Amino acid sequence: MRKFIGILIVLLPLTVFSQKMVNGFGVEVFLGRSYTSPDIMKFNYSGNTYQCSMSGVSDVFGGTVYFPFDMGIKRNRVTIAPGLEYRSCMLNMDPNKDIVGSDGTVKEGIGLKLISYTPLVQVLYRPHFYLGPIHMSFTVGANFKYIAYKTLEICDKENATLVAYNKLSIAGEEDYIDFGDNVAAQRLRDLKFHIDPRLGFDFYIQNSFMISLFAIVPDVQSVVSTKSVKLELGAGVTYLIRTNKITEAKILQQYKK
Repeated sequence: MRKFIGILIVLLPLTVFSQKMVNGFGVEVFLGRSYTSPDIMKFNYSGNTYQCSMSGVSDVFGGTVYFPFDMGIKRNRVTIAPGLEYRSCMLNMDPNKDIVGSDGTVKEGIGLKLISYTPLVQVLYRPHFYLGPIHMSFTVGANFKYIAYKTLEICDKENATLVAYNKLSIAGEEDYIDFGDNVAAQRLRDLKFHIDPRLGFDFYIQNSFMISLFAIVPDVQSVVSTKSVKLELGAGVTYLIRTNKITEAKILQQYKK
């Protein structure tokens, strides 16, 4: 609560000098690669127990719909953007033996897959600048997230589900996931509210189209508490759909002052 009040105190003076608030909503599509500390995990499938080494590398894909409120003085802008994020990531796994399905085929490309739907609030500070004719901004801030719904499954390279996590599953059932002491997998299982600090560069192709390169520390609370390593590198494309009739010249004018 104190952190939330502190953020409001910092942002309130900016609203007094606000030059504009964006009327519209943004749509972002992103992809990247996430890195965590390697670990071990077990699961049962078709009556057999498998132990897997987890490389700590996962591919990430997702999208966000958000409503940005842009405020600040001249080129120094703060964006507060509530929204909803869809995210899919696959944590690669290397089993200690071949995984054979009920049809006798060997399953390949095994991974722990997380799909989540997450309300969030982005709080970003962007100083804008130009490199020749190229309009850019440096981004520093954080995403405040709360996972509303998620699925956690072990899948193969064909995206077929081998074992789906069920919090009611117990050891002894034919198919279940044994998280054991795997810190990364346990955190994915239990994750709800979390904070993702973000750093990056944005390239403005036109007034409503932006390309972003970013680095994120996912779930910074667990990084601090467990002293683990987490990093996500990625790129995104954003399109801002405006509900008012504001010209590109008027939008960009504030960044040239």
